[in-house]
Order: sequence, then C-alpha cells, then structure tokens
Amino acid sequence: MLCRDLAADLERWLDGELTADRADAYRRHVATCADCRARVDRRRQERQRWRAALSEPAPADLRQAVLAARPAARRLPRWPLLAAAAALLALLVTPRLLVEPSRAEAPFSRPCDLQHLDAGAGDQTTLVLPGGLL
Repeated sequence: MLCRDLAADLERWLDGELTADRADAYRRHVATCADCRARVDRRRQERQRWRAALSEPAPADLRQAVLAARPAARRLPRWPLLAAAAALLALLVTPRLLVEPSRAEAPFSRPCDLQHLDAGAGDQTTLVLPGGLL
C-alpha cells in the first residue's frame, strides 16, 4: 500500500464506497503511517466543518436581499406576436391568391354566353352566366 493510493481514494474511502478488502488495507496503512493519518484526520475535520456550515440556516434578511438584488422580469411587447398571428391568418385565408393567382378571378369577369331558346310562342333570349341562368 502506497501513500499516493490512499490520497487518490481518500474521498471514496471516507464516503464508504470502497470494497471491504480495500478499506481494511487503508485502515491498516493509516495505523502505521503518520503522514496519511494526519491527512485523513484533516480531511475528516474539513468534512465536519462543511456539514456544520451547510446545516446552519441562512439569515432571514439574506433571502430578502438576494431577491431584491435580482433583476426584474422583463415583459416582452405583444406587437410581434400579433403581427405574426396576422401574417399567419393572411396565409391561411388567401391561399388561392398566393398559389394560383390565374384561377382566382372574379365570377363575372368572363363574357356571358347568349343562347336563343325556342319557347314555342316566339324567340326568347336567355342570358346564361357561369353560375346559372339569369
């Protein structure tokens, strides 16, 4: 067992993460090596101080000071969202105009067809539009 092995595994040993054989080997080494024993004692004391410091609650005014020091939440303007919604609505409402402008003509833009019908009593002229009879 070398001192550098103990130094590399010290945290895992103190946390109880080593195998029983390896932990026993370190216990035997620390019993015979004054330098490693001092290192282990120092680290155990440091860990105890950290636990004590972390278990102590923060002062009540510290929370208020931290919350007061943080920047206020920014509220984004609504107009970009409204503009995007209007653009989307325009794309959904007028797809024929954007995709096939030649087919989106007015219903009465073509010339009317005139047909002469014989109703028996004479000639009658009927105007036939693309949408039906008039």
